[in-house]
Amino acid sequence: PHLPLLSMAAFVSEASAELCEHGCGRPRFKHYPTCCTRCTGPDGRHSKDCNEKCGGAFDEAPAAENPPWVRPDTVPDGYCIEGCGRRAADGHETCCKSCTYLAKESGRPGHDCMCDVRDNGGMAVPFYWRTEDGVVRLHGQTFHDEVEGEYVQSLGTKLIQKTLPSKNVMKCVRVQDSTLWEAYARKRATLRAKGPAPRLDGPQPETLEALSYSALTTLDQTVNELWLFHGTSEEAARAICKSTFRLPTSTGHGKLFGNGVYFADRAKKSHEYASQNKDGFRVMLLCRVALGNVLNFKRSSAHAHDQVIGTEFDSLVGCGDGSSREYVVFDVAQVYPEYVMFYKS
Repeated sequence: PHLPLLSMAAFVSEASAELCEHGCGRPRFKHYPTCCTRCTGPDGRHSKDCNEKCGGAFDEAPAAENPPWVRPDTVPDGYCIEGCGRRAADGHETCCKSCTYLAKESGRPGHDCMCDVRDNGGMAVPFYWRTEDGVVRLHGQTFHDEVEGEYVQSLGTKLIQKTLPSKNVMKCVRVQDSTLWEAYARKRATLRAKGPAPRLDGPQPETLEALSYSALTTLDQTVNELWLFHGTSEEAARAICKSTFRLPTSTGHGKLFGNGVYFADRAKKSHEYASQNKDGFRVMLLCRVALGNVLNFKRSSAHAHDQVIGTEFDSLVGCGDGSSREYVVFDVAQVYPEYVMFYKS
């Protein structure tokens, strides 16, 4: 339920009111340092809840609308017949299967990862990145969005409940950050330039089993790109989504496989590292991770990083507890923190 509507004057007149650290002039939400997840400063936008809680005291500038997409009657020879503007794949009338599928499903063309690689070196942001107002995000723009919605919440719930059936995702935020994506896409391109990485040994990662076809097509299989879980605290999650991960500097912090950033394909494993916030929610990230050439580690070793860094390998996978695989990278550019999930029983 929404908080009662109050005027902005009523908010700021309260002696206990503290203002958002981004300088927008709005009060902080509960114990958080900002007024809402969307705020980026005085000229930024805010969530609908934030606007309602301020009683409409701030006028929200209308979002820039996307021009409606209309499939052209004709396209130049050699170009995709869907009219997306990309060249058709060799021997085909369209640039990729996703273009036709998404044009029918969502009314606007979208593209799979390999189509992006052919067209722009894989730098394009995922086709589904949009603001809460429906504005499509594009490569070359500068933005940081934290988007909530029923779809992202149901996605988070589906993935977490696969191994934690008693948990419910109460809130899920998709992080759309142009700077973090640029660094990740460039690193992914560097891994791709080495040639197709050997496929992962063993069973298929469990996160792949719960995702839709269109979502899976945005992963680059040639570099073993996956969505993986990472349990953390709310404070760390907020920092990661603005400035990415930090590598540990001691083997003690590096756990079983050296000084790296750890992920799992089972939420149950990452749950062990998820801290509760002040509202009783645990926090887990769902990240894109470009594993590249993976070293399979049979035993735990505090110095496992020495067998990856500076070698032909880009990451490792090991099973320290005998049941759940852990995926470890030693370069934070191999990770994009795409979803933040707040969950509880």
